[in-house]
Amino acid sequence: MKNKIAYLLVFILFLSTLQGLITNAENIKEDVSNRDFTHTVFVEVATSQNCKPCHYWSQSIHDIYDSGEYDFHYVEMVVFDYDGELLNDEATDWYSYYDVGSVPKNIMDGDFRRISNNSETFVEYLNDCGNRAVTDITASMTVIWLGDATIQVNIYIKNNEATQYNGHIRASITEIVSRYNTYYDEPYHFGFLDYAFDMDVAITAGGTYTNSMTWNGNDHQDNHGDDFGDIDPEDIQVIMGVLNNDDGYVDETVKAYVGDNNPPNEPSNPNPADGEGEVKIDTDLSWNCSDPEGDDVTYDVYFGSTSPPPLVKSDHNSNSYDPGTLDQNTTYYWRIIAWDLPGDFTTGPIWHFTTKENTAPGTPTITGSNSGNPNIEYDFTFVSTDPEGDAVMYNVDWGDGDTEWTEYGDSGAEVTLKHTWTSQDTFTIKAHAVDFYGAESDWTEFPITIPRNKAINRPILNFLQNHPYLFPILQLLLQRLGL
Repeated sequence: MKNKIAYLLVFILFLSTLQGLITNAENIKEDVSNRDFTHTVFVEVATSQNCKPCHYWSQSIHDIYDSGEYDFHYVEMVVFDYDGELLNDEATDWYSYYDVGSVPKNIMDGDFRRISNNSETFVEYLNDCGNRAVTDITASMTVIWLGDATIQVNIYIKNNEATQYNGHIRASITEIVSRYNTYYDEPYHFGFLDYAFDMDVAITAGGTYTNSMTWNGNDHQDNHGDDFGDIDPEDIQVIMGVLNNDDGYVDETVKAYVGDNNPPNEPSNPNPADGEGEVKIDTDLSWNCSDPEGDDVTYDVYFGSTSPPPLVKSDHNSNSYDPGTLDQNTTYYWRIIAWDLPGDFTTGPIWHFTTKENTAPGTPTITGSNSGNPNIEYDFTFVSTDPEGDAVMYNVDWGDGDTEWTEYGDSGAEVTLKHTWTSQDTFTIKAHAVDFYGAESDWTEFPITIPRNKAINRPILNFLQNHPYLFPILQLLLQRLGL
């Protein structure tokens, strides 16, 4: 309570100095060179009912917003009433957190910039905020009217980065034309009532965060004791800023009005096409689907060889699905049920297709030498062509007890292997090809003969080398024998 009194005293002190700082919308410096922002800027305006400059700034910021030249959303945090008393505890806590000090004050993108009521500088700061680098996240939100001053707020945030996202969300329930008036009895715009969400979030790399809450205006009130049970659904707008915990700045801002939600459109344009035959057994499923309100859509995938097919994946966030390697010559059935963020769904029709029978690759040819010597390495080339162009691998039996498998390679491409035999014999090389889906060719055979090396009688050679005079006698003897 002491902190709130202290902020009230500071407010009164600054109020008298701000009376002359009135800036009208006519003074806006037109600068639209940087409209293509990296994100929608989030502006929270500290304001009061007994502040004259706040009245004029309310008009100015609304004119800038209505011009459509700048991508931003804003919330009027009406902290003080006509008597300078605290009007809203949630707004007061926000005021204290940012140490606002005076009104009007614009806290821009989570305090990346702050400014009072200067339109030219405000536009400059909008460009500063809108053009800074932000973390790649995607956010959306829907608001559904449940009757009796009750709304349902659904949020969806996707982390498109490769690392975990740690952040904080503030989703403000506002009245487009506020119940709270300015000093000159003009209503504020997007006047704050309460938070739908004010919490930390942690989203894994590539992951999504979804949440839903129900808010009943009859259960919430301001410091005058007036509840919000009289809210008009056509006057409600929820504005959410997603702030990065690393620096406290905003990475994305979204808004949503109350509306009756429509379910997703019916899934269509199946691939493989409905009734298609001769489908490859490694095919992926894909389809088209959208949502009338642009909500993010998730899918339940039903797939199998019976009709109706069984559920194989829930909450699938892509419009394609890999069912794995399928059986040959088999009819498969599949169906997609599309869900939007508020929980409405549309069931698609049952589609079917039939896979083709996978043909085995051709019997491989073997090229290489038909003879050789022991302990010498020889090259052999293997080639097989698959009718469907599938990748092939080879199983080779060298005939001496050694076998080996190659890696998969392109159909029709030569594969060269080396082998060495260590003993003399006639060996039969055998090989067959296997395609990527397991179909096997016939075996082919290739003979190779490895003869014995001619041996030299080493002791006799040594004797003759030590007695060279015997060579003429040996030569004469061979001649006499007719050899």
